[in-house]
Amino acid sequence: MNTVRFEVSEKLELSQADHDVAIKGWDQAAIELVVDGSTDQCVAEQREGTLVVEAHAPLAIHVPRGTVVSAAQVSGDLLLRDLDGAADIGIVHGDASVVSGQASVSFQEVHGDLAVEHVNGPLSMGQTHGDVHLSHVGAASLARVHGDVSARTVAGDLGMGAVSGDVRVRDVAGALTLEEGLGDFRGQDLSGGMNVQAVKGDLSLKTALTPGLDYRAQANGDVRAR
Repeated sequence: MNTVRFEVSEKLELSQADHDVAIKGWDQAAIELVVDGSTDQCVAEQREGTLVVEAHAPLAIHVPRGTVVSAAQVSGDLLLRDLDGAADIGIVHGDASVVSGQASVSFQEVHGDLAVEHVNGPLSMGQTHGDVHLSHVGAASLARVHGDVSARTVAGDLGMGAVSGDVRVRDVAGALTLEEGLGDFRGQDLSGGMNVQAVKGDLSLKTALTPGLDYRAQANGDVRAR
């Protein structure tokens, strides 16, 4: 392991990452790069308040919690932890995880699974080829999921476009929407209303109905509600 430190920058830009990357917030006023390899496998340059990093080895990065983070492409897995600033991520070829913090996070595409836990900021996802797991999150928008979706304790709205697998949701405070689900749907404790436009499989609903809100659903399979 080799460590390199830089003066604090307002933004971290990961222009290229050929292996796994972990970006973690901390309380120090500096950015630290921990390279699992030689230092010449990681190139970093400060440009007008932005630290631009190109990594050809597994990399761990510690940044002040409010740092704005962007990454164009990560060839391995990506971990974001304890971040409070915005995070804008392009393509992740492995799995992606976001743990703890207030950050607003957006992904263009994740080829593996996506897990988001204890993150209060909004989440926006373009396309996930694996499964999506959400737990104790704020508002979330998922455009296209090729696997299953599991969501529990969502403080805001939960919007889903097309989901190829099963959908399991519980304790959603905001409005729940699903445009198309090719598997089964199971919902519980949906206090913000529901609009499930099309489910190819079975649908199961267990919730109190909030006065003044709509609960709409259509399914090709069996429907159970209580």
